[in-house]
Order: sequence, then structure tokens, then C-alpha cells
Amino acid sequence: MLNENQQKVVEYKGDKPLLVEAGPGSGKTRVIIERVKFLINELKINPSSVLVITFTRKAANELKERLSGDIPKDIINQMQISTIHSFCLDFLKNNGIVTNLFDDDSGEKKRLIIQKYKSVLGFKNEFYLADYQIPSVINKFDEYTTFKVDSDALINYIKETRPVSKEYVDFVNSFKFFPLRKVKENKDFKQSWYNARYLQTARAYPIYLKLLDKYNAVDYNTIQIKALNFLKENPSTQYKNILVDEFQDTDPVQAELFEILLQNAESFTAVGDVDQSIYSFRGSFRDYFEEFYNKYNCKLISLDYNYRSTDNIIKASEMFIKPQRKEYSKKHLVGMRNENNESYILENADYNEEADKIFNLVKDLKDSGKIKQYSDVAILYRSIVSNKNIPILIEEFKKNNIPYHISGTDDLIESDEVKSVLTLIYYITRKLDNSYGMSRLERDWLNLKAFCGYDFNPKFRDLSGQTKEYLTKLQDDYEESILETEKEVYLELTGKKSRIKKLSGVFNRTEDVLIEIFKRISKPAVDLDLIKNKEDRAFFTKLESLREDIFRDGDDEEKPTILDVYYELLDLCGYLDESVINEDDYDFELENLARISGIIFNYESIISKDDVKGLFFFLTNIIEDYGSFNDAVDGVQLMTIHKAKGLEFPVTIVSSLGENKFPMLPKDPERKKDTVNMRDTFYTPNNCLNYKDYTENQEIDLELAEENRVIYVAMTRAQDVLVLSIVGEMPADIKRISSFFNEHLNLNNVSISSIGSKPEESKLNLSYSSFADYNNCPWRYNLLNKLHFKVSQKEVTKMGSIIHEALDIINQEIKEAGEISEGDIQKIAKDTYYLHGGTDEEFNEYMDSVFDYYDEFGFKITVVDSEVPFSIDRNNYRFNGAIDLIYKNQNGEYGILDYKNTVFNDYNRKKYAQQLLTYILALKNDFKYCDVEITEAKIYAIKSRSLIDFNIDESKLATQKEEIENTADLINSHEFNKNESSYCNICEFSKYCNG
Repeated sequence: MLNENQQKVVEYKGDKPLLVEAGPGSGKTRVIIERVKFLINELKINPSSVLVITFTRKAANELKERLSGDIPKDIINQMQISTIHSFCLDFLKNNGIVTNLFDDDSGEKKRLIIQKYKSVLGFKNEFYLADYQIPSVINKFDEYTTFKVDSDALINYIKETRPVSKEYVDFVNSFKFFPLRKVKENKDFKQSWYNARYLQTARAYPIYLKLLDKYNAVDYNTIQIKALNFLKENPSTQYKNILVDEFQDTDPVQAELFEILLQNAESFTAVGDVDQSIYSFRGSFRDYFEEFYNKYNCKLISLDYNYRSTDNIIKASEMFIKPQRKEYSKKHLVGMRNENNESYILENADYNEEADKIFNLVKDLKDSGKIKQYSDVAILYRSIVSNKNIPILIEEFKKNNIPYHISGTDDLIESDEVKSVLTLIYYITRKLDNSYGMSRLERDWLNLKAFCGYDFNPKFRDLSGQTKEYLTKLQDDYEESILETEKEVYLELTGKKSRIKKLSGVFNRTEDVLIEIFKRISKPAVDLDLIKNKEDRAFFTKLESLREDIFRDGDDEEKPTILDVYYELLDLCGYLDESVINEDDYDFELENLARISGIIFNYESIISKDDVKGLFFFLTNIIEDYGSFNDAVDGVQLMTIHKAKGLEFPVTIVSSLGENKFPMLPKDPERKKDTVNMRDTFYTPNNCLNYKDYTENQEIDLELAEENRVIYVAMTRAQDVLVLSIVGEMPADIKRISSFFNEHLNLNNVSISSIGSKPEESKLNLSYSSFADYNNCPWRYNLLNKLHFKVSQKEVTKMGSIIHEALDIINQEIKEAGEISEGDIQKIAKDTYYLHGGTDEEFNEYMDSVFDYYDEFGFKITVVDSEVPFSIDRNNYRFNGAIDLIYKNQNGEYGILDYKNTVFNDYNRKKYAQQLLTYILALKNDFKYCDVEITEAKIYAIKSRSLIDFNIDESKLATQKEEIENTADLINSHEFNKNESSYCNICEFSKYCNG
């Protein structure tokens, strides 16, 4: 049952836009769902007029799922419920503007694109950009787009304030390759290099935008700009009823998008909580609640009842945030549980004491039966990476067999299986010449001793003690030789005695010293004859064979792809054994290894398919920024506050609060540092950013206010018990509310009745390709679709993707304009081809295929829709996909067509017929096409340039539906046995299968 203000929001029918202040635990999601239901069921609005913008894809899917209980799925499918980026992509496509999204949640693709086009972007010669510095450039490009940079003003500012010396330019250009170490050794040159990168980053941004336009591509930020620009020219849309969730996290471009949509809307509802705005790094510094409230005379309703927390938690958190709450706000949260517990403050002298107290608290809660499971406890951190109590706390958890679960940390590199595979890649790619380069990872652990289990537990075969002793001695002798030679060389070149005692210190010497050191010593080469253990010798012989393969001269076709090599290494580790693949106990490790395969796939797709050494450098550059797969186990939840937003826990411990530490002071308030957190700052004056109308000093105040909001978000995750843990001096704002907390922890006064956030069970997602994969071989399906391992894209598959994309763009143009010129077809096809790495040798054949299709068929039909997404939603699965083409023939009858980049063979007829039947089933579930009779179903085989007709047998639709349901049941039952078939001849994993 809804409370009074919730009911007002749901049934609001006024002319003004509606702003909803939804405080923590106030039932925000339920109110959005009920409002959508009210609009559809009571006001009878057109479902296609509904636009709901959520902050994450997960939130969008949850919303659709919960709506489906009261609204038919075909009605839900007519609504646009998605993230802002998905909306922008769909909106542009529906208006005939098809774009390629070159971005992902990790930013990996964008990083690779910039790496590939560094020279085009001008990062060469004195403007050289090292690959590890690319994230700083990406951060600036994102800022420039979000806040609308004035590039000319910024470039002039940098030129005036950041000179690049002529001596530096002349010095750099006297070398064939950028003399990185020599530049770093010279203070003035190092500064000029920084200034040059700073300048070129500003210059490169317009080039980057032109590069995206040239290839009809976008990233997450430019897709918003493209949609905004289209909306400015075409402000009237089908979206008349708009709901925006998490409105407080809106960025400037999104705000402008929403303003245009609002102008033509019949209803506009924005839901959020300014007190929970903690994403300024995404551009959400401004209070758009206040701006919209004043500008559009909005109706403001506050959801004041907190159903999550006990009264004391609500009173303490409200008192904490109240001083910075805006005057326009009507929010004043009160509790609805009629329960109470004491809240506590733990004061600690240092991080050791803090870890000890938190550990004892968790243990006592479980031992006393106050919590049913360890996952009822969340320990929240400002940052997990830099927090000093975590290693101590984890050690105690391990000693006492207390399970724990870390979220929001970059810990992929810490997993043994990832370290193992990096060790093997290091070994087969390492140079045995006299070069002095050695990464920090190699100096720390990534060397021959990594085979011996000193720093982690290797996940390949257990080497014999004799072999480990041999490898350890090789590495130790090498490192000792470096230290001894350094002393000799340093004395010879400087006349001074060296005091360096650690290997890492050697690499602080000048380049001249390092070159001379490594001229005199040889890197440790493993002599197979000295490995006495037969199995160990076979293991290293295999590694040597792989090394020969990857460095072999010859055509690309003769070399293994990087993923081929990767799977050879996984096989050496035993990860491709059936007993491992089909055993749920290994899912954690396999998901992490699959994550690496995804990185390799992107590297192959964008940079190179066979450059294993380049991949190794890329991996070691990025791996420390990646988080591991999060296993849903019953364990104490350790997570960042940003990760915890939207979640709730019976017991919440806010860790490591301390004066000037958390809340954290700005790291560089006067903007004097060239680097912060080892990243280039490249500060942009706010007057060069059109969407930043505040000064740098005002920005500092905003940062300080946000730090308090971070604490508020942390406090409001608590349901029953809130504990604030202080290290050192208590922050002033915590002191201010200390009367709400007890310093003497007494579990006898604690009662816990809540159930916290649980990992949701996701519904099985199928596509036609995964459905076919399972029926060909369940074991292969498990690798590709459940564990998400990637395989190298075959040329025929790559070309098929390119042709599909080109035909989709052309068909959308025809759909919008009714016709298209041969010149436009040629331009679209050419741009798409070269964007995705097409070669000159195959270009003419590719273009002939495109024109042959249109001459034979494409010009003789009317395009109804292209790349039509669909979703068949059932209790045990969700079947997603896209239909290449829906058309009308010359008789006005509807047909569907699928493109295949293949030569048609009769043995594929059954498979293709099943696919077309699935598409017809999907259309019968689609609101737009459910009443359309499909009379034709065709395949166009591009390589044989042939059009193949299939009979539409209605009686087979039920059979196909049953086959999909049976397959879904088998997958959900974890039936992943090997299946020997004709497909084994082309299976990427056949050599590891023995099936």
C-alpha cells in the first residue's frame, strides 16, 4: 500500500513537470513502477510515448521485470526503458542515423582505438604519448565532451602558460625513437614533454571527433552529443511521457537533452535525491533539481518515509546532511519501522586497531546469532585500493575461516590463475637480448621465480623441487649479477661508489649506466637439458615451441592468433579439462580467465591478431585497473561506497573515517600538480568549458560537500545497526552528530530483523547463435556462452559483420528516404569496410557483393525495417536477437531476410530454416508486427551471391518453440556434456576436447 506522498506522485496529472525527492529507503523504484502502471492502465496513454531513463542496464532490466507482473510484455516492449546511452543509440537509429559504438564499460576499446591512432592524433615526435598515459587523455576527452570545451581558447591558454623548449624539441628529434628515459632524466626536458602532451591532448580532441565522424563511430559521451544535436533540429518526438531516475546524477549534456524532451512532453517526472549525488567525476556537479525547479516552476513532492532503517539511523543521518540541504528541498525523512537499535562509534588509534575491532565485531555478531549469515554485514570504504586496514582484516578473516567478498576493487591481478597465465605469457615473449627494460611487475614477481610459488600459488602443473631450485638460482644469480655489475659500471662512469642494495634501485640509474650494465650481463635462459624431471622438461619444451611459433617469420596465416596461444597456455594449466570446465567450483577462476580472453579479443580486433608481445605489454599496462569476477558467496561484504549505492545491509560499518582523510580533502586544490594518483592532470580552466559556470574555488567547495554526501550514502545503507569506525582524530561533522552514537559496543542491545540486498538470480539469456551452439555441443556452449570465453574472429565472420553493418546503414537510409544513390551506397560501404580493418586486397570483392545484392534484390523491395531487435520472454529464458531485414515485396506482402556471409549448402538448410522460424515466432510476440502476416522467408548467401527461399510451415513453429524451451531447460540444469559431431572439424576447442 502506498503512503500519501507516494500516491500523489503515482497519480500526478498536473501541467507542471514533477520533481520527486526520493530519500534513502523511501520506495523510489516502487513509485516509478506504479507511476508507469498508472499512466498505461488508468490514463490509457500510448505505450510507445513512454521513455524511462535509468542509471544502469541492471536497473532497466529490473524495471521491465517488475512491470511484467501487471502489464503485458508486448505493451512493455513498446516503451523505451533504458540507460541514457542506449536511448541515444536507439533514438538515432530510429531516425535513420546508424552509428558504431566504440566504447565499453571498462573504456578498453576506446583505449585501444587511441593507441591505434596515436600518430593520426598527433602524439608523435616531441608530442610522444606512452601507452600507459592513454587513460589521462581519455579522461580529458571525456571532460571536453561533457563540459563542451572551447578548444581554441584552451590551446591558446596552454601555449601561453606551458612553453615547450626548442632545446627539448631538437633533442627529441635527433633520435629515431623517442628517448623516453633520457627525457625523464633531464628535469627541463621532462617538463617540456609534459607541456607538449598537455598541448597535443587539447589539439587532438577535434581530430578525435573527426576520426569518429569519418568512421561513423561514437563513444559514450559523443553519442549523447549526436543525439542532442539531432534533437535541437528535430525537437518533436514520440516520447510524450518521460521519467528520469537518479536525476541528481545528470550531466550537462543529459540535462540539455531532457530540457528539449520536456518541451514537447505531456508528463515529465524526474526522481532522485540531491543528498545522494556522489558522481561528480561523471560530470554531475550541478544541482539540476534546483535548476529545473526554478526554471520550469516544477511541482515538488518529497518521499519522506524511510522503510529501510531504524529511527536512530535515520535521525543521525538526517542531522548529518541537514546543514548542506538546499532551501528549496521539502525532504525530512522519518522512520516507518517502529524499531530501534543503538548506533555505535569505534575509535581507533591506527589501522591495526581498527581491523582488530571490526574483525571482533563481525565474529561476535555471528557467534552470538545476531546475524544469520556473514553477508548481513557490509564494511564500506571510501577507497578499497588505498585502505590500510583491509590486508590486516582479510588476514584475520582467513585465519578464522570467515568468508568475505570484495567488490569495487581492482583485484584481477591478485588472482592466482591470472598471475599464472601472465607468467606463461611473460616467458614465451621475453627478450633474451641486452635491453635494460624491465617493468615493475617483472622486478617484483613476474620472472623465473614466478614458476616456483614465492609470491602466489601457480596454477599450472606443480614443478618438482629440483626444477624450482634450478629456476630460483637462475633468477637469483641474474639479479645478483645486476647488482654487482651496477657497482662496477657506476664506479667507472662516475668515480663514485654505489650504495644501492636492492634490484629496484638499479633502475633509478641514468640510461647510460643501465645500457652499460646490461651490455655486460646475459639474461637467464632456461637450458632444457638441465631440467632433469621429465614432465617439467616437457612443460618447458612446450613453452619454447610456442615461443618459436609466435616469433616465426612468414605470413599471418601461418602464425597462431593470440587467442590460440592463450588457450594453449590454459591447456597447460589444466583449465580446459572437462572436469574443470563443467565443475561449478571453478567458475570464479574461469570467469577471471574469460575476462582476459575478452581483453585479448578486443586487442586482436583493433590492434593485431598475432602480436603476442604487444598484447603482453598492453595487459601489464592495464591489468591493475581491472576487478575480478565477483562470486556470489555468503561472506562479509567489503565494498566501496559508490558500489554500495542502492543496496542495503542489516549491519553497516563505515570504515576509516578520520579528520582530513575521510571526508577527504581535495588532493590538489590550487591545481599546481602535474600528476595526481600517477595520472596526468592536464587541468582545463573552467572558463574554457562552456558547461562549467563556476570558478575553481567554488569547485573545491563542491568537492568538500560531495565528501559529506558520500558519508551520508554510506550511513543510509544501514537497516538495523550502523557503526562508524574512526581512525585518529574524529572528523568535525561526525563530532557534531556523536550524541546519536554510543562509544561502548554492547551486542545485548542489538536486534536484527532485516534481510539485506541479495545477488539476483539472472534469467537465462539465449540468442540464436547460443541456441545453435548448445545443440552443436553443450561443452562448447558452456565455454562461449556461460563462461564467456572469446575466440579469434575468423576472416569470414569479420567480413560478415562488416557487410551486415554496411547493409544495415544502407537499408536505414533507404527506409528514411525511400531511395539511395549508388554513390551513397559506395561511400557507406567503403567507410564501414575500412573502419573495421578491411584490406585493399578484398575491397573490390566486398563492393561487388554489396552491389550484386542490391541489383538482384535490394532495389526490388520496400525496406520496412532493418536490424529489428526482438525479445521472447518466458519463465525459464529470455531469447534476444535481431532480424536483419523486414521488407515488402512488389505485391505488398511482408517478408523477412537474413544475410549469411557464406556459400549456401543444402546441409545448412535445416539450421537456416530453424533460424527463420525463430524470427517469425519473435514477430508474433512483437507489438508492432504481431498482426503482420509474413509470407516470405529468405536467406541471402553473400559469397555465392544467391537468394534462397524457405517455405513457411506454420506447423513447425510449435516444434521450434518446443525445441527452444527444451534447450533452455537443459542449460538451466547445467547439462554441458561433449557432443561429437561434424562441427568438431571447425571447433576452436577441438584439440583440447578429445570428445
